[in-house]
Amino acid sequence: MRVILLTTLILSSFSAFSAACLQENKSIQPWQNEVDTIVNSYINTFKIPGVVVLVGNSQDILLSKSFGKRASDKDEVNSVDTIYDLASITKLFTATAIMQLIEKKKVYLGGKVKRYFPYHFVTEKKQKITVEDLLRHNSGFKPGVTSGVFTDNLETTWDNILSVQPSFPYRNFKYSDINYLMLGKLVEKVSKLDLNDYIRMNILEPLKMEDTQYLAYKDSECKYRCAPTKKKINRGHVHDPTSFKLGGISGHAGLFSTAKDLAKFATMVMNKGELCGKRVLSAKSIHKMISKKANESRGLGFDITSSYSNRPRGDYFAKGLSFGHTGFTGTSIWIDPTIDTYLIVLSNTVYSDNEKYAKSGFLRLITELANIVGQANSI
Repeated sequence: MRVILLTTLILSSFSAFSAACLQENKSIQPWQNEVDTIVNSYINTFKIPGVVVLVGNSQDILLSKSFGKRASDKDEVNSVDTIYDLASITKLFTATAIMQLIEKKKVYLGGKVKRYFPYHFVTEKKQKITVEDLLRHNSGFKPGVTSGVFTDNLETTWDNILSVQPSFPYRNFKYSDINYLMLGKLVEKVSKLDLNDYIRMNILEPLKMEDTQYLAYKDSECKYRCAPTKKKINRGHVHDPTSFKLGGISGHAGLFSTAKDLAKFATMVMNKGELCGKRVLSAKSIHKMISKKANESRGLGFDITSSYSNRPRGDYFAKGLSFGHTGFTGTSIWIDPTIDTYLIVLSNTVYSDNEKYAKSGFLRLITELANIVGQANSI
């Protein structure tokens, strides 16, 4: 039997502003100076190139501020409209696309994946895997694909990816890019659209997320607004090596965005699937995405209580009731409907001369910011 934890509390915690339209509150927040001090300290200590912090609720953006530089080795002051490589936060958009297709009865949450890829899901281990297993990272696939799957032919490469076999016990949580690579391909197969086109037409355009896109390098503004990642990768090209080899469009990574665009997505979630009168998902679908089963740690796309959640959740966002996702490049989004607050932190730690040190600093920083913002808005 399916068990949803604290269902009533989650539902009652959502704001009543179901048709809210995002606004920016220009008033100075009492905790803003503390945010400024912490972020500048971490940039200096851990040599993080730059950071954008955005805090909001179901109606307003409460704080939107940039720190540091877009590139630490160049004279480029950071700004709130800097476009960052979202890395694994892309998975939230893929999950949203899948939920839309479920609403249209083109995909079934409990349906076997073999229904959509019958020639690739033929072994006993793979035949039992469901769409829900992929969304919750319960399939048993390893974290990522090996270099051996890649060929000079994209169709053959995808055939190799879809043919990967599970390496871990079924229904045991194991975070894996492979799950969302397959989900992205599933969106394409069912919708008959390129993943890029589907997400743009069905999520980004309705939410007016005008600075969010795959293949950011194709945008003429990228050279002025994109934060660089690795020094050997041109701006606007995805940092994730798997997505890069697939042409920059995949279900697990590849989207670029700004903090203000992500705020639109967060506000849509907080308002049960709707923003500015545009409905992207039903309230029921949103509820499923941010709910976890007993003895599990993930929702449908969103992280809730896995070990990866400890840093972005901090001590004051409600455990089990708040949710979000992080990205390898140095990105984080965390939403707590119980206090009507979300926190977005974007950076490009992977561009630092000491990437590991910068990344360790970023993980500590998002915890400190979560504590400042969570405590302030819990009062």
